[in-house]
Formats: sequence, structure tokens, C-alpha cells
Amino acid sequence: MLQQLQALLDNGEAQAIIAAMQLNACIMIDEKKGRRESCKRGLKVIGSLTLLLQARRQNLIGSLKPITDGLRQNGIRYSDSVIHELLELEATLLKAR
Repeated sequence: MLQQLQALLDNGEAQAIIAAMQLNACIMIDEKKGRRESCKRGLKVIGSLTLLLQARRQNLIGSLKPITDGLRQNGIRYSDSVIHELLELEATLLKAR
């Protein structure tokens, strides 16, 4: 199965999917092909921005804006609309406290 996944994804993503399957764990992966292949194999997939929002919800981290700005400055690509939605969710979360 590893070779099959490596033909579709990079080695790190393929290894992560195999490990998640062996551990019966969810997987954090953002790349579309990796998410699709994970879902095909019955894995629960979580993205990095969802993980950040959950950490914010639990007061494990501060404001998401500087974090997302830093990610984008370091070459991680998120659309403006996705970042806008994330920050709106954060604002809603903070109002509910």
C-alpha cells in the first residue's frame, strides 16, 4: 500500500497515512490529494487551520491572525476567503465566552 500511496503523494504524506491507519488515528493534512486519499481509506482528516481553531478554543494559543500571517509569510498558501472565515469563527468564539 505504501508504494501505491507514494505513486500519488510525497513520501511524508504516504507514511503519515499508513501510520494513521495502523494507529486508527485521525490525520492532520492540508494538501488536497492527501486529504482525498486519507478519506478514501476511512481516516478522519483535520486541517491545520481547524487544529489552530481548536487550540484557540481551549486557550492553548493566542490570536490566530499573527499565526496565519506567519504561516503565509513562510510560504503556506491559504486563500484570503479561508483566512477570513477562520478569523470570523475565532471572533464568534471569543464573543461566546
